[in-house]
Amino acid sequence: MTHVFLRRIVLLSLLALWQLPVMTGAVVLSAHAAGTEEPQQPRPSTPSNELMAQLKEAEQKLNKKDFAGATKVLDQAITKEPHYFGYYLRAAAKGASGDYNGALDDVNHAIRIGGSTVPALMMRGKLYVRVKEYAKGVEDYKLVVQDDMRDPIHKNIEAVRYLGVALFCKGGDDETAGNFLSMALSNSEDAEEKLYSCYFLWCIHARHGKQQLWADTLKNVVDAEEKRLNAVETEANAALPETAKPAAGTVPSAASKSWSLKVGRFLSDELSETDLLAAAQSPEAETTANQLCEAHYYIGMKQLGKGHKDEAAVHLNKAVETKAMNMVEITLAEAELLQLKNPAEPAAPAI
Repeated sequence: MTHVFLRRIVLLSLLALWQLPVMTGAVVLSAHAAGTEEPQQPRPSTPSNELMAQLKEAEQKLNKKDFAGATKVLDQAITKEPHYFGYYLRAAAKGASGDYNGALDDVNHAIRIGGSTVPALMMRGKLYVRVKEYAKGVEDYKLVVQDDMRDPIHKNIEAVRYLGVALFCKGGDDETAGNFLSMALSNSEDAEEKLYSCYFLWCIHARHGKQQLWADTLKNVVDAEEKRLNAVETEANAALPETAKPAAGTVPSAASKSWSLKVGRFLSDELSETDLLAAAQSPEAETTANQLCEAHYYIGMKQLGKGHKDEAAVHLNKAVETKAMNMVEITLAEAELLQLKNPAEPAAPAI
């Protein structure tokens, strides 16, 4: 699975983005706590036709991963017409290219002039986690999860998942992190997101040497996904003309080729480290880097679950060394290395 920075952040219709309601949570929570009246949030203004054309051009470049090109277009657009969408998209371009501090500057500017929209808070939360400001990331995700409004593009379940990830990175309250990831696992409609929510939950248990408590659930989720893939493939083959149908056993099944399932089989002790690392290799360099990042992270967490901290650190460092900067696993590996050096204090019990 590619947990890229741009997933569900930028690749959406500009018209739909324009029509997004503004989050009230950042204001409502503090106002309610103080017993004061809720102030009015700013809203994005209507962009000019010229700006809309530039935004669409930038979006097309983002879709093609031309982040430098998108940034250049947006630099020109913002100079002429400073606007929420210009800053928002430029933050996405900078974040995807690894300029996280520049991206944070832009998304904060977007929020100041256009309000705390769900996409902006989601992006800022991911950026905060990426620069290891985990507590700030947790607070942004909490605002999205706690707000009553329902956004048509960014369903709250994504914020629930990333809130669990941010809490896991922060450490000290893995039970709450697990609760949010369990909620994501139960409610996700995306098969791969469901798988990886399950894998993250396994890792939470492994951090405490209790991965066997999650073993049955993990196997059930992985088996169900393999069954689903096989059913989809069988249905697709049945619709083919007889002359186009592959002979039995001549073509590897979709399930057998699935990288995400290989990760699950490894965590379930059905695939060796050697086989997982071999499966991570791809003709595409970026895919290889992304999959090796995942492989080394999960190998590291498996070693940690066995109590082998030194060996775990070796693989977690190898995950970081892949420089697969847009992968969730590189963020998780960096966070786990910090936890190994300086474990977070347990969260105070609720009163």
